[in-house]
Amino acid sequence: LFNVTSNPSKRLRDMVGKTITFRHVYAEEIEIKNDQTDELQMAPRIIIVDDKGESYVSVSKGVFSAVKRLFDIFGTPDQWTSSIKIEIRQIAKDKNVTLTFEVVQ
Repeated sequence: LFNVTSNPSKRLRDMVGKTITFRHVYAEEIEIKNDQTDELQMAPRIIIVDDKGESYVSVSKGVFSAVKRLFDIFGTPDQWTSSIKIEIRQIAKDKNVTLTFEVVQ
């Protein structure tokens, strides 16, 4: 867990349009600088680990919300009998780009 959180394998943004077999997740709050105001703010840092041990990192409220929704519907990974496949999506609205995912078969 320490190695995965300290040095994730890939950026989730690089996986847009691709499928990941979701097996574990790690989440923490980190402090980031707002590019528009230069103020520090808290943001969720999510690391998704697939069934092969590859890890994917993202600082994204969209991914955080999708993980919470996934857990609300399917329970947490320790309750699953098998991994869940997700496809990484990017949603653009005006100048805002949000990363999220959807469950696929």
